[in-house]
Amino acid sequence: IVYTNNNGIRLTNPDGWTSLWDLAQGAEINPFKAYAKDVDDRVFEGNSSHTERFQFEFAEENMPVTIAVCSALPGNCEEPFSIDNFIHTDLYSIVDSWSKARVDVYDWQHDIDEVELFCPPVLGESSLSFSLVSAISVPANPHAHKWGYRLKNITGAGPGKFKGYIKATSDNSGELALYDVIEIDIKSGTPSPHDPTVVGDILVPGSIKDLEINGDYAYLATRYGLIVVDITDPVYPEVIGKLSQSIDIFGAERIEYHNNRVYMVFRYSFAVYDVADPNNPVFIDNFEMTFNDIDASGDYLYVTDNYSLSIINANTFEIVGAIETQPSHGISVKGDFAYITEGAGVKIIDVSDPTNPIITGSTVHSPTGRDIIVLGNYAYVSDSNKGIRIYDVSDKTNPHLFGYTEKFNARDLEVADGYAYAIYEVTNIKIFDVTDPNFPTLYSDVEHFGGTIAVRDQFAYTGSRVGSFKVIKLW
Repeated sequence: IVYTNNNGIRLTNPDGWTSLWDLAQGAEINPFKAYAKDVDDRVFEGNSSHTERFQFEFAEENMPVTIAVCSALPGNCEEPFSIDNFIHTDLYSIVDSWSKARVDVYDWQHDIDEVELFCPPVLGESSLSFSLVSAISVPANPHAHKWGYRLKNITGAGPGKFKGYIKATSDNSGELALYDVIEIDIKSGTPSPHDPTVVGDILVPGSIKDLEINGDYAYLATRYGLIVVDITDPVYPEVIGKLSQSIDIFGAERIEYHNNRVYMVFRYSFAVYDVADPNNPVFIDNFEMTFNDIDASGDYLYVTDNYSLSIINANTFEIVGAIETQPSHGISVKGDFAYITEGAGVKIIDVSDPTNPIITGSTVHSPTGRDIIVLGNYAYVSDSNKGIRIYDVSDKTNPHLFGYTEKFNARDLEVADGYAYAIYEVTNIKIFDVTDPNFPTLYSDVEHFGGTIAVRDQFAYTGSRVGSFKVIKLW
Protein backbone atom coordinates (compact mmCIF):
# COMPACT_ATOMS: atom_id res chain seq x y z
CA ILE A 1 0.00 0.00 0.00
CA VAL A 2 1.27 3.48 -0.78
CA TYR A 3 0.11 6.57 1.11
CA THR A 4 1.07 10.20 0.69
CA ASN A 5 0.78 12.63 3.55
CA ASN A 6 0.94 15.89 1.61
CA ASN A 7 -2.08 18.11 1.07
CA GLY A 8 -2.83 18.66 -2.60
CA ILE A 9 -1.27 15.43 -3.79
CA ARG A 10 -3.55 12.61 -4.84
CA LEU A 11 -3.05 9.40 -6.77
CA THR A 12 -5.09 9.79 -9.96
CA ASN A 13 -5.57 6.05 -10.39
CA PRO A 14 -6.05 4.72 -6.84
CA ASP A 15 -7.60 1.32 -6.66
CA GLY A 16 -7.36 -0.28 -3.25
CA TRP A 17 -5.95 -0.90 0.18
CA THR A 18 -5.87 -3.62 2.77
CA SER A 19 -5.90 -2.68 6.45
CA LEU A 20 -6.47 0.61 8.26
CA TRP A 21 -3.59 2.69 9.47
CA ASP A 22 -2.25 6.17 8.77
CA LEU A 23 1.05 7.97 8.70
CA ALA A 24 1.79 10.04 11.78
CA GLN A 25 0.91 13.68 11.16
CA GLY A 26 -0.32 12.82 7.69
CA ALA A 27 -3.19 14.40 5.77
CA GLU A 28 -6.69 13.79 7.13
CA ILE A 29 -7.44 11.51 4.20
CA ASN A 30 -4.55 9.80 2.41
CA PRO A 31 -4.72 8.34 -1.10
CA PHE A 32 -3.59 4.80 -1.67
CA LYS A 33 -3.07 2.07 -4.22
CA ALA A 34 -3.16 -1.69 -3.83
CA TYR A 35 -0.70 -4.18 -5.25
CA ALA A 36 -1.61 -7.42 -6.97
CA LYS A 37 -5.39 -7.17 -7.02
CA ASP A 38 -5.57 -10.50 -8.85
CA VAL A 39 -4.01 -12.34 -5.90
CA ASP A 40 -6.82 -13.69 -3.75
CA ASP A 41 -6.76 -12.12 -0.27
CA ARG A 42 -3.26 -10.82 -1.14
CA VAL A 43 -1.62 -14.06 -0.02
CA PHE A 44 1.68 -13.98 -1.94
CA GLU A 45 3.91 -16.90 -2.80
CA GLY A 46 7.31 -17.00 -1.15
CA ASN A 47 10.10 -15.25 -3.03
CA SER A 48 7.55 -13.64 -5.38
CA SER A 49 7.71 -10.06 -6.62
CA HIS A 50 5.08 -7.60 -7.84
CA THR A 51 5.39 -4.23 -9.55
CA GLU A 52 2.91 -1.38 -10.16
CA ARG A 53 3.10 1.96 -11.93
CA PHE A 54 1.92 5.08 -10.08
CA GLN A 55 0.62 8.30 -11.51
CA PHE A 56 0.51 11.36 -9.25
CA GLU A 57 -1.33 14.64 -9.65
CA PHE A 58 0.50 17.58 -8.01
CA ALA A 59 -1.06 20.85 -6.93
CA GLU A 60 2.32 22.58 -7.40
CA GLU A 61 5.57 21.80 -9.14
CA ASN A 62 8.49 20.32 -7.21
CA MET A 63 6.37 19.29 -4.22
CA PRO A 64 7.97 16.72 -1.89
CA VAL A 65 6.20 13.37 -1.62
CA THR A 66 6.29 11.14 1.43
CA ILE A 67 5.28 7.54 0.86
CA ALA A 68 4.97 4.38 2.92
CA VAL A 69 4.65 0.80 1.77
CA CYS A 70 2.80 -1.72 3.94
CA SER A 71 2.88 -5.48 3.55
CA ALA A 72 -0.40 -6.70 5.07
CA LEU A 73 -1.06 -10.08 6.61
CA PRO A 74 -3.68 -12.45 5.15
CA GLY A 75 -7.21 -11.61 6.25
CA ASN A 76 -6.56 -7.86 6.46
CA CYS A 77 -8.26 -7.08 3.11
CA GLU A 78 -11.23 -5.27 4.58
CA GLU A 79 -11.78 -2.22 2.35
CA PRO A 80 -12.67 -1.22 -1.23
CA PHE A 81 -9.89 -1.79 -3.73
CA SER A 82 -11.13 -0.50 -7.11
CA ILE A 83 -13.43 2.07 -8.76
CA ASP A 84 -14.03 1.45 -12.45
CA ASN A 85 -16.37 1.80 -15.45
CA PHE A 86 -17.95 5.18 -14.68
CA ILE A 87 -20.55 5.97 -17.34
CA HIS A 88 -23.53 8.31 -17.72
CA THR A 89 -26.27 8.78 -20.29
CA ASP A 90 -26.64 11.99 -22.30
CA LEU A 91 -26.39 15.12 -20.15
CA TYR A 92 -27.14 18.51 -21.73
CA SER A 93 -26.01 22.08 -21.11
CA ILE A 94 -29.33 23.01 -19.50
CA VAL A 95 -29.89 23.73 -15.83
CA ASP A 96 -31.14 20.58 -14.09
CA SER A 97 -30.69 18.42 -17.17
CA TRP A 98 -30.80 14.85 -15.88
CA SER A 99 -29.05 11.60 -16.76
CA LYS A 100 -28.33 8.18 -15.29
CA ALA A 101 -24.86 7.58 -13.84
CA ARG A 102 -23.32 4.20 -13.01
CA VAL A 103 -19.99 3.07 -11.54
CA ASP A 104 -18.50 -0.25 -10.40
CA VAL A 105 -16.91 -0.41 -6.94
CA TYR A 106 -14.97 -3.49 -5.82
CA ASP A 107 -14.40 -4.68 -2.26
CA TRP A 108 -13.65 -7.94 -0.46
CA GLN A 109 -16.06 -7.84 2.47
CA HIS A 110 -19.14 -6.40 0.69
CA ASP A 111 -19.46 -3.63 3.26
CA ILE A 112 -19.16 -0.42 1.21
CA ASP A 113 -21.34 2.17 2.91
CA GLU A 114 -20.96 5.27 0.75
CA VAL A 115 -20.06 6.22 -2.82
CA GLU A 116 -20.01 9.93 -3.69
CA LEU A 117 -19.32 11.97 -6.82
CA PHE A 118 -17.76 15.44 -6.67
CA CYS A 119 -17.59 17.78 -9.67
CA PRO A 120 -18.04 21.48 -8.72
CA PRO A 121 -18.34 22.79 -12.34
CA VAL A 122 -21.44 20.59 -12.78
CA LEU A 123 -22.73 19.88 -9.26
CA GLY A 124 -21.70 23.12 -7.56
CA GLU A 125 -20.83 22.74 -3.89
CA SER A 126 -23.02 19.67 -3.43
CA SER A 127 -22.04 16.06 -3.99
CA LEU A 128 -23.94 13.20 -5.58
CA SER A 129 -24.52 10.16 -3.35
CA PHE A 130 -24.90 6.91 -5.26
CA SER A 131 -27.19 4.02 -4.30
CA LEU A 132 -26.34 0.35 -4.59
CA VAL A 133 -27.94 -0.91 -7.79
CA SER A 134 -26.91 -4.55 -7.79
CA ALA A 135 -24.11 -7.00 -7.20
CA ILE A 136 -22.37 -7.81 -10.46
CA SER A 137 -21.80 -11.43 -11.29
CA VAL A 138 -18.30 -11.35 -12.72
CA PRO A 139 -16.57 -14.75 -12.62
CA ALA A 140 -13.13 -13.12 -12.69
CA ASN A 141 -14.00 -10.90 -9.74
CA PRO A 142 -17.03 -11.72 -7.59
CA HIS A 143 -16.36 -8.66 -5.44
CA ALA A 144 -17.81 -6.10 -7.87
CA HIS A 145 -20.93 -4.07 -7.10
CA LYS A 146 -22.69 -1.56 -9.32
CA TRP A 147 -23.66 1.80 -7.84
CA GLY A 148 -25.75 4.47 -9.54
CA TYR A 149 -27.97 7.49 -9.27
CA ARG A 150 -29.29 10.48 -11.20
CA LEU A 151 -26.63 12.92 -12.36
CA LYS A 152 -27.96 16.49 -12.69
CA ASN A 153 -26.37 19.55 -14.31
CA ILE A 154 -27.13 21.76 -11.32
CA THR A 155 -24.99 24.70 -12.42
CA GLY A 156 -26.10 24.67 -16.06
CA ALA A 157 -22.51 24.01 -17.15
CA GLY A 158 -21.94 24.49 -20.87
CA PRO A 159 -20.80 21.88 -23.38
CA GLY A 160 -17.50 20.18 -22.59
CA LYS A 161 -15.73 17.58 -20.48
CA PHE A 162 -15.43 18.26 -16.75
CA LYS A 163 -13.08 16.44 -14.40
CA GLY A 164 -14.39 15.22 -11.05
CA TYR A 165 -13.70 12.39 -8.66
CA ILE A 166 -15.53 9.54 -6.98
CA LYS A 167 -14.97 8.66 -3.33
CA ALA A 168 -15.85 5.28 -1.80
CA THR A 169 -15.77 4.26 1.86
CA SER A 170 -16.62 1.10 3.77
CA ASP A 171 -17.88 0.35 7.26
CA ASN A 172 -14.30 0.10 8.51
CA SER A 173 -12.62 2.88 6.53
CA GLY A 174 -12.68 5.58 9.19
CA GLU A 175 -10.97 8.70 7.86
CA LEU A 176 -9.58 6.94 4.80
CA ALA A 177 -11.35 6.70 1.45
CA LEU A 178 -10.83 5.28 -2.03
CA TYR A 179 -10.73 7.87 -4.86
CA ASP A 180 -10.84 7.79 -8.63
CA VAL A 181 -10.81 10.59 -11.20
CA ILE A 182 -13.75 10.62 -13.63
CA GLU A 183 -14.96 12.82 -16.48
CA ILE A 184 -18.47 14.18 -17.08
CA ASP A 185 -19.34 14.91 -20.71
CA ILE A 186 -21.97 17.61 -21.27
CA LYS A 187 -23.55 17.86 -24.70
CA SER A 188 -24.64 20.93 -26.62
CA GLY A 189 -27.69 21.43 -28.80
CA THR A 190 -31.41 21.12 -28.22
CA PRO A 191 -32.34 17.80 -26.65
CA SER A 192 -35.11 15.77 -28.22
CA PRO A 193 -37.46 13.06 -26.91
CA HIS A 194 -35.53 10.38 -28.78
CA ASP A 195 -35.90 7.64 -26.20
CA PRO A 196 -38.91 8.04 -23.87
CA THR A 197 -38.27 5.85 -20.84
CA VAL A 198 -40.46 5.23 -17.80
CA VAL A 199 -38.38 6.06 -14.73
CA GLY A 200 -41.15 6.23 -12.11
CA ASP A 201 -44.50 4.43 -11.83
CA ILE A 202 -47.06 4.20 -9.02
CA LEU A 203 -50.69 3.16 -8.70
CA VAL A 204 -53.24 5.53 -7.18
CA PRO A 205 -56.89 5.00 -6.18
CA GLY A 206 -59.32 5.38 -9.10
CA SER A 207 -58.81 5.97 -12.81
CA ILE A 208 -56.86 9.14 -13.66
CA LYS A 209 -58.91 11.43 -15.93
CA ASP A 210 -56.63 14.50 -15.99
CA LEU A 211 -53.54 15.89 -14.29
CA GLU A 212 -51.76 19.19 -13.64
CA ILE A 213 -48.10 19.79 -12.76
CA ASN A 214 -47.01 22.68 -10.57
CA GLY A 215 -43.48 22.81 -9.22
CA ASP A 216 -42.67 19.62 -7.33
CA TYR A 217 -46.25 18.32 -7.30
CA ALA A 218 -48.67 16.57 -9.62
CA TYR A 219 -52.39 17.04 -9.01
CA LEU A 220 -54.53 14.18 -10.30
CA ALA A 221 -58.25 14.21 -11.04
CA THR A 222 -59.39 10.64 -10.41
CA ARG A 223 -62.60 8.75 -9.90
CA TYR A 224 -61.61 8.54 -6.24
CA GLY A 225 -61.13 12.30 -5.92
CA LEU A 226 -58.08 14.56 -5.70
CA ILE A 227 -54.65 12.91 -5.45
CA VAL A 228 -51.46 14.91 -4.81
CA VAL A 229 -48.15 13.30 -5.82
CA ASP A 230 -44.70 14.56 -4.82
CA ILE A 231 -42.50 14.36 -7.95
CA THR A 232 -39.36 15.87 -6.44
CA ASP A 233 -37.64 12.55 -7.12
CA PRO A 234 -38.89 11.46 -10.57
CA VAL A 235 -37.83 7.86 -9.96
CA TYR A 236 -39.83 7.59 -6.76
CA PRO A 237 -43.05 9.63 -7.06
CA GLU A 238 -45.01 9.50 -3.82
CA VAL A 239 -48.66 10.15 -2.95
CA ILE A 240 -48.59 12.73 -0.14
CA GLY A 241 -52.18 13.99 -0.10
CA LYS A 242 -55.61 12.80 -1.16
CA LEU A 243 -59.22 13.74 -0.67
CA SER A 244 -62.12 11.52 -1.68
CA GLN A 245 -65.19 12.92 -3.41
CA SER A 246 -68.86 11.94 -3.44
CA ILE A 247 -69.93 14.51 -6.07
CA ASP A 248 -70.05 12.23 -9.10
CA ILE A 249 -69.62 8.45 -9.28
CA PHE A 250 -67.72 8.90 -12.56
CA GLY A 251 -65.20 11.28 -11.02
CA ALA A 252 -63.78 14.56 -12.30
CA GLU A 253 -63.07 15.01 -15.99
CA ARG A 254 -60.67 17.97 -15.88
CA ILE A 255 -58.40 19.69 -13.37
CA GLU A 256 -56.77 23.13 -13.19
CA TYR A 257 -54.20 24.49 -10.72
CA HIS A 258 -54.11 28.23 -10.00
CA ASN A 259 -52.82 30.27 -7.05
CA ASN A 260 -52.71 27.46 -4.45
CA ARG A 261 -56.11 26.17 -5.50
CA VAL A 262 -57.22 23.24 -7.57
CA TYR A 263 -60.43 23.30 -9.60
CA MET A 264 -61.90 19.93 -10.58
CA VAL A 265 -64.55 19.78 -13.29
CA PHE A 266 -67.27 17.14 -13.01
CA ARG A 267 -70.09 16.56 -15.47
CA TYR A 268 -72.56 18.84 -13.70
CA SER A 269 -70.44 20.86 -11.28
CA PHE A 270 -66.96 22.00 -10.36
CA ALA A 271 -65.26 21.67 -6.98
CA VAL A 272 -62.66 23.96 -5.40
CA TYR A 273 -59.79 22.74 -3.18
CA ASP A 274 -57.18 24.61 -1.20
CA VAL A 275 -53.75 23.03 -1.79
CA ALA A 276 -51.52 25.62 -0.11
CA ASP A 277 -50.34 22.60 1.90
CA PRO A 278 -50.09 19.81 -0.71
CA ASN A 279 -49.96 17.23 2.10
CA ASN A 280 -53.37 18.30 3.35
CA PRO A 281 -55.74 19.43 0.56
CA VAL A 282 -58.91 21.07 1.88
CA PHE A 283 -62.31 21.03 0.15
CA ILE A 284 -63.74 24.56 -0.17
CA ASP A 285 -67.00 24.28 -2.10
CA ASN A 286 -68.86 22.72 -5.00
CA PHE A 287 -70.87 24.63 -7.62
CA GLU A 288 -73.54 23.06 -9.82
CA MET A 289 -73.01 23.91 -13.48
CA THR A 290 -72.43 21.95 -16.67
CA PHE A 291 -68.79 22.05 -17.74
CA ASN A 292 -66.47 20.65 -20.40
CA ASP A 293 -63.17 22.37 -19.64
CA ILE A 294 -61.64 25.06 -17.44
CA ASP A 295 -58.72 27.48 -17.49
CA ALA A 296 -57.65 30.14 -14.98
CA SER A 297 -55.96 33.49 -15.45
CA GLY A 298 -55.59 36.35 -12.99
CA ASP A 299 -58.71 36.66 -10.83
CA TYR A 300 -60.99 34.70 -13.14
CA LEU A 301 -61.97 31.19 -14.15
CA TYR A 302 -62.96 30.52 -17.74
CA VAL A 303 -65.21 27.51 -18.31
CA THR A 304 -66.76 26.00 -21.41
CA ASP A 305 -69.92 23.91 -21.74
CA ASN A 306 -72.29 22.85 -24.47
CA TYR A 307 -73.76 26.33 -24.87
CA SER A 308 -71.39 29.06 -23.78
CA LEU A 309 -68.16 30.39 -22.35
CA SER A 310 -68.66 31.58 -18.77
CA ILE A 311 -66.28 33.82 -16.83
CA ILE A 312 -66.31 33.34 -13.05
CA ASN A 313 -64.76 35.47 -10.32
CA ALA A 314 -62.22 33.16 -8.67
CA ASN A 315 -62.80 34.74 -5.24
CA THR A 316 -66.59 35.04 -5.09
CA PHE A 317 -67.39 32.28 -7.63
CA GLU A 318 -69.99 34.54 -9.25
CA ILE A 319 -70.48 34.49 -13.02
CA VAL A 320 -69.46 37.95 -14.19
CA GLY A 321 -69.71 37.42 -17.93
CA ALA A 322 -70.78 34.88 -20.56
CA ILE A 323 -71.11 34.52 -24.29
CA GLU A 324 -73.03 31.99 -26.35
CA THR A 325 -71.03 29.43 -28.33
CA GLN A 326 -71.61 26.13 -30.00
CA PRO A 327 -70.77 23.01 -27.95
CA SER A 328 -67.14 23.55 -26.92
CA HIS A 329 -64.49 21.35 -25.36
CA GLY A 330 -61.01 22.78 -24.84
CA ILE A 331 -60.05 26.27 -23.69
CA SER A 332 -56.77 28.17 -23.34
CA VAL A 333 -56.56 31.75 -22.03
CA LYS A 334 -53.56 33.87 -22.97
CA GLY A 335 -53.49 37.55 -22.05
CA ASP A 336 -56.70 39.29 -23.13
CA PHE A 337 -57.95 36.42 -25.28
CA ALA A 338 -59.62 33.06 -24.76
CA TYR A 339 -59.23 30.36 -27.43
CA ILE A 340 -61.79 27.57 -27.51
CA THR A 341 -62.51 24.52 -29.63
CA GLU A 342 -66.18 24.25 -30.53
CA GLY A 343 -68.53 22.60 -32.99
CA ALA A 344 -67.63 24.96 -35.83
CA GLY A 345 -63.86 25.04 -35.25
CA VAL A 346 -61.66 27.39 -33.20
CA LYS A 347 -63.06 30.59 -31.78
CA ILE A 348 -61.11 33.57 -30.38
CA ILE A 349 -62.83 35.72 -27.73
CA ASP A 350 -61.66 39.05 -26.37
CA VAL A 351 -61.93 38.81 -22.56
CA SER A 352 -60.12 42.05 -21.69
CA ASP A 353 -63.43 43.10 -20.14
CA PRO A 354 -64.54 39.96 -18.27
CA THR A 355 -68.09 41.30 -18.00
CA ASN A 356 -68.40 41.71 -21.76
CA PRO A 357 -66.57 38.99 -23.74
CA ILE A 358 -66.59 39.58 -27.52
CA ILE A 359 -65.94 37.10 -30.33
CA THR A 360 -63.20 38.48 -32.60
CA GLY A 361 -62.59 35.61 -35.03
CA SER A 362 -63.19 31.92 -35.77
CA THR A 363 -62.31 29.05 -38.09
CA VAL A 364 -64.30 26.17 -39.53
CA HIS A 365 -61.60 23.51 -39.87
CA SER A 366 -61.89 21.42 -36.69
CA PRO A 367 -65.48 20.41 -35.95
CA THR A 368 -64.17 17.61 -33.72
CA GLY A 369 -61.51 19.62 -31.86
CA ARG A 370 -60.79 18.63 -28.26
CA ASP A 371 -57.73 20.00 -26.45
CA ILE A 372 -56.15 23.34 -27.35
CA ILE A 373 -52.71 24.72 -26.48
CA VAL A 374 -51.72 28.29 -27.40
CA LEU A 375 -48.03 29.18 -27.64
CA GLY A 376 -47.01 32.49 -29.17
CA ASN A 377 -48.79 33.02 -32.47
CA TYR A 378 -49.98 29.44 -32.83
CA ALA A 379 -52.84 27.37 -31.45
CA TYR A 380 -52.40 23.59 -31.41
CA VAL A 381 -55.64 21.58 -31.46
CA SER A 382 -56.11 17.84 -30.95
CA ASP A 383 -58.88 16.60 -33.22
CA SER A 384 -60.60 13.25 -32.71
CA ASN A 385 -60.71 12.72 -36.48
CA LYS A 386 -57.90 14.80 -37.97
CA GLY A 387 -54.93 14.48 -35.62
CA ILE A 388 -53.25 17.75 -34.66
CA ARG A 389 -54.25 20.99 -36.38
CA ILE A 390 -52.08 24.09 -36.03
CA TYR A 391 -53.59 27.58 -36.45
CA ASP A 392 -51.96 30.94 -36.95
CA VAL A 393 -53.71 33.18 -34.42
CA SER A 394 -51.49 36.25 -34.75
CA ASP A 395 -54.47 38.11 -36.29
CA LYS A 396 -57.24 37.71 -33.70
CA THR A 397 -59.86 38.57 -36.31
CA ASN A 398 -58.64 36.06 -38.86
CA PRO A 399 -57.23 32.83 -37.42
CA HIS A 400 -56.41 30.33 -40.15
CA LEU A 401 -55.14 26.79 -40.57
CA PHE A 402 -51.34 26.82 -40.84
CA GLY A 403 -50.21 23.20 -40.50
CA TYR A 404 -51.54 19.74 -39.76
CA THR A 405 -50.41 16.18 -39.08
CA GLU A 406 -51.59 12.85 -40.38
CA LYS A 407 -55.16 11.93 -39.46
CA PHE A 408 -55.67 10.00 -36.22
CA ASN A 409 -57.85 10.11 -33.14
CA ALA A 410 -55.96 12.70 -31.09
CA ARG A 411 -57.14 13.22 -27.53
CA ASP A 412 -55.17 14.86 -24.72
CA LEU A 413 -52.47 17.22 -26.01
CA GLU A 414 -49.30 18.85 -24.71
CA VAL A 415 -46.77 21.06 -26.53
CA ALA A 416 -43.31 21.85 -25.15
CA ASP A 417 -39.84 22.73 -26.47
CA GLY A 418 -40.73 22.29 -30.13
CA TYR A 419 -42.57 18.98 -29.75
CA ALA A 420 -46.25 18.09 -29.58
CA TYR A 421 -47.41 15.06 -27.59
CA ALA A 422 -50.84 13.64 -28.41
CA ILE A 423 -52.61 10.75 -26.69
CA TYR A 424 -54.40 8.39 -29.06
CA GLU A 425 -56.09 5.00 -28.77
CA VAL A 426 -56.47 5.54 -25.02
CA THR A 427 -52.86 4.95 -23.90
CA ASN A 428 -50.47 5.56 -26.81
CA ILE A 429 -48.54 8.75 -27.58
CA LYS A 430 -47.56 10.25 -30.91
CA ILE A 431 -44.71 12.77 -30.72
CA PHE A 432 -44.39 15.37 -33.48
CA ASP A 433 -41.61 17.83 -34.22
CA VAL A 434 -43.38 21.20 -34.52
CA THR A 435 -40.35 23.47 -34.69
CA ASP A 436 -41.79 24.41 -38.09
CA PRO A 437 -45.54 24.74 -37.32
CA ASN A 438 -46.23 24.83 -41.04
CA PHE A 439 -44.89 21.29 -41.52
CA PRO A 440 -45.18 19.17 -38.34
CA THR A 441 -43.46 15.80 -38.72
CA LEU A 442 -43.91 12.56 -36.80
CA TYR A 443 -40.89 12.03 -34.53
CA SER A 444 -41.85 8.87 -32.65
CA ASP A 445 -44.78 6.71 -31.68
CA VAL A 446 -44.78 5.01 -28.28
CA GLU A 447 -47.28 2.63 -26.70
CA HIS A 448 -48.89 2.01 -23.33
CA PHE A 449 -47.93 5.16 -21.43
CA GLY A 450 -51.23 6.68 -20.35
CA GLY A 451 -54.46 8.46 -21.24
CA THR A 452 -53.63 12.01 -20.14
CA ILE A 453 -50.32 13.84 -20.33
CA ALA A 454 -48.37 16.85 -19.06
CA VAL A 455 -44.79 17.78 -19.99
CA ARG A 456 -42.32 19.78 -17.91
CA ASP A 457 -38.67 20.13 -18.89
CA GLN A 458 -37.28 16.69 -19.70
CA PHE A 459 -40.13 14.69 -18.16
CA ALA A 460 -43.62 13.71 -19.28
CA TYR A 461 -46.21 12.73 -16.69
CA THR A 462 -49.09 10.46 -17.67
CA GLY A 463 -52.14 8.98 -16.00
CA SER A 464 -54.23 5.98 -17.08
CA ARG A 465 -57.69 4.58 -16.52
CA VAL A 466 -56.29 1.88 -14.26
CA GLY A 467 -54.76 4.47 -11.90
CA SER A 468 -51.17 4.21 -13.15
CA PHE A 469 -49.20 7.44 -12.78
CA LYS A 470 -45.98 7.35 -14.79
CA VAL A 471 -42.94 9.64 -14.97
CA ILE A 472 -41.28 9.40 -18.39
CA LYS A 473 -37.78 10.70 -19.10
CA LEU A 474 -37.86 12.21 -22.58
CA TRP A 475 -34.17 12.96 -23.06
